[in-house]
Amino acid sequence: MSFTLATQGIDLDYGLLREALESLHELFAVTRGGASQGGARRRVSDRSVGGIALVVLNKAVRPFLAKWDPALVHWKAGKPPTTSQRDHERAWPEALKCRTELARLQVGLLQYAEALARIASPGAA
Repeated sequence: MSFTLATQGIDLDYGLLREALESLHELFAVTRGGASQGGARRRVSDRSVGGIALVVLNKAVRPFLAKWDPALVHWKAGKPPTTSQRDHERAWPEALKCRTELARLQVGLLQYAEALARIASPGAA
């Protein structure tokens, strides 16, 4: 699975919230893993790309996942065997609220990703 879903919208007719939340989990794992490789964790600061990424994850992604992941897991556990995942998820009373908060998070993640790309690019001021 690609973690690009973390910053892309979910098509209301086809996309699943579960896929987006899994993408956020993957983003978390990849970012944390990258920051700890090769002793980089010792060099991570609030002004480094890794440090900024970890702050974004801890201040934005972690709270979102802590709120919505257990709620969605609970709802998914009650899926009747004859109902598709998509239909069951669309019937979730909290689906619209979760999608709205996800869209807000994605806007912020995209802005941070663009800012981090500028910081990390050669010749950045």
